[in-house]
Amino acid sequence: ISLESSIRQGKPLVIYFSASWCPICAKNRPVLQELYPNYRDELNLVMISIDPSDTKKVMRELAADEGLTHPIVPGAPEVMRSFGVNSQATTVGVTRQGKIAFTKTKTALSKSEYRSLFDQLVS
Repeated sequence: ISLESSIRQGKPLVIYFSASWCPICAKNRPVLQELYPNYRDELNLVMISIDPSDTKKVMRELAADEGLTHPIVPGAPEVMRSFGVNSQATTVGVTRQGKIAFTKTKTALSKSEYRSLFDQLVS
């Protein structure tokens, strides 16, 4: 899912910048996975690793181990930089118009906090 294709679909986009080894990410991934099925028709969610050593194989295994059903992109630090993000465990919300609505950095968010952010994007 790219920013352009998400906007073409008329859907907001949530990008979670992660790393396979990140302890905060390990707390956020199951929360995102639990909420995503309730929002999949209204927004797109993609997890992008910031670590170039997170290869396709590493990310495939992580997705299988954790039951992740949203798209996962291996180590792409240049995407992180293009969004002004400088750390893993960062959630960025992008509106239907392609504007950044929120950035939450280096923090584990609760289900209710993520739900509130998702609702802000889809309303």
